[in-house]
Amino acid sequence: MITTLRPTGNGFYSQLTVFGDTPGWKCVDDITTDDDSTYLYNTTFDKSSVKWFEPFTDTDCTIASVTLYVRGKAVSRPSNIGEVQIVVYQSIPGGGFFSNYLGVPTSVLFNITDYSTLSAKSYNNPLDGLPWTTSGINAMQFGVTNLGYPTGQTRITQMYLEVNCIIKMHTTKKIKIQSGYKVNL
Repeated sequence: MITTLRPTGNGFYSQLTVFGDTPGWKCVDDITTDDDSTYLYNTTFDKSSVKWFEPFTDTDCTIASVTLYVRGKAVSRPSNIGEVQIVVYQSIPGGGFFSNYLGVPTSVLFNITDYSTLSAKSYNNPLDGLPWTTSGINAMQFGVTNLGYPTGQTRITQMYLEVNCIIKMHTTKKIKIQSGYKVNL
């Protein structure tokens, strides 16, 4: 079962410029993308935007993976690309935060010609290397660090998180399977 979570607030970093709506998280919370109507952008190097996402509440499943999707494009960039790193942030008791990459710790590229959707998947919590938990997901802020260039923009118009769960059941009773569930016998 896959649960989709959308941004509900700005996180530790909201350094990207807002276009079309405020606060910044509203520029990227679209269910259906609005592309150039609302977005976050940056024209300089190493600015981040991370968001709090709506709470994940399913405690009756084993979390198989967490994937962050980011829709964006480059505008007037050298080599016609926009470069970002997909990151996670977690607050540390007593103050401060710890950050790491979600998925592969390398940058991902947007093409200049049109919007595209990039993703980073993690099977374990990248901050401690342990399997994901409901509380671990809810303690995180997910987002991007823009690896900017001196000219042009990288625009981010949509972010959403997918949590892939495996539901385990043991029963001798008759059950009805609802749409969206996978059953392995």
